[in-house]
Amino acid sequence: MNDGDLSGYNVYFDAKLPVGSGKLGFVLGMGSGDDDPLRGDGNINRIQTQGFFYVTEVWEDSIMPDQEGITPQGLGSPASRGYREFENTTLLQVNYGWKTTDAVSLFVSGSYMQATEPIFAWAEAYDPGNLYPGDLDNVSTSDDLGWELDARLTWKVYPGLLWIFRAGYFAPGDGALYLVNGSDRWDEDAFELRTIVKFSFGGVKIGGN
Repeated sequence: MNDGDLSGYNVYFDAKLPVGSGKLGFVLGMGSGDDDPLRGDGNINRIQTQGFFYVTEVWEDSIMPDQEGITPQGLGSPASRGYREFENTTLLQVNYGWKTTDAVSLFVSGSYMQATEPIFAWAEAYDPGNLYPGDLDNVSTSDDLGWELDARLTWKVYPGLLWIFRAGYFAPGDGALYLVNGSDRWDEDAFELRTIVKFSFGGVKIGGN
């Protein structure tokens, strides 16, 4: 809900520095938020992530799905009021990627996510026994979205054949709990394991999860 005036912004910064046998990377991503979701300006932003560049496993895939998530899934379903792209999200990441052999490469990262504008515990706002609908003056807020650890192993089994193992572990903060559940009464860490096999021949690529 807003007065019809929409505005927003996105900022993304990715730097890599050769260190040892690999590259040390730093990522900053920031998307605008709405400091008053019931009145005033409304927030809108858009940045394409996984389809074009990698950020995280769990947060990106489940809570802030992008274009590849044709239908919202998991924590990012409409019922959980999940984010899209970098909406109201400030992300800081440190990562490192290196090759252990000519055929095997590894990538690890640690990310911390914070809400650009505090998130309201919407279950409190719409609880008739507590506050009348739309009253946000006394509702709990938090800007702590949580942190995530990710890893990716890529193995070139044969020319044209890749086997990829991906893993992510996400520990939500109170802000993420308000976003997903509406309150902080349910606190469950999320993890994701995925294997991908890619085979290419004659210019045609075949892949599956």
